[in-house]
Amino acid sequence: MNGTTPRVAGATRVKFCGFRSADAVAAAVAAGADAVGFNFHAPSARSVSLAQAAELAAGVPLWVDRVALLVSADEARIRAAAEAVNTRTVQLHGDVPVELLRRLGDLRVILAVPAAPGETLARVAERLPYVAALLLDAAVPGQHGGTGQVADWAEAATVRDTLGHIPLLLAGGLTEHNVVQAIERVRPYAVDVASGVESSPGVKDAGLMAAFASVVRRME
Repeated sequence: MNGTTPRVAGATRVKFCGFRSADAVAAAVAAGADAVGFNFHAPSARSVSLAQAAELAAGVPLWVDRVALLVSADEARIRAAAEAVNTRTVQLHGDVPVELLRRLGDLRVILAVPAAPGETLARVAERLPYVAALLLDAAVPGQHGGTGQVADWAEAATVRDTLGHIPLLLAGGLTEHNVVQAIERVRPYAVDVASGVESSPGVKDAGLMAAFASVVRRME
């Protein structure tokens, strides 16, 4: 559900990721976001500290999911981030061993991986039993999302058809101009966007968030 309108069963969810200001969080909620993500990966222009994230997350209403995003983090760091934003949902990029996923069994883990043609499922097969959802992003060497590059939609669609009950989130270069085509091609559970709703790296644009969410909602 969102803050204004009951959701249609099967409708594509919208997740905005990488918030650094209270105004941007409020604008995302007003746009009807289903989830908002807080980035704890220090090299990113969208990163926040635990204290900053806690303050921002306090402005998120109960009906909007909070997601803590981390890259190659250990268990202590992951749990600290989840606690800071008062959530059980974490989005993990980079090196995420099976042993770590087992220890995080009380959390909802969104495992983020690049859409590598013909290779994605083989790379994640061992970890799928321990995750709540799979997020596919563009395959950009050395990067962990937020690049603005479009993911391989054909590969994403193939993965989506194979996952069964595991939800697929689609990220990678989405904007109000291509998200309809992406949803039609991939049929994801949710679409995830950061750079596509920004006026500059790390600066969310209220108008772009509203436009993006409106385009997705019209597909319902």
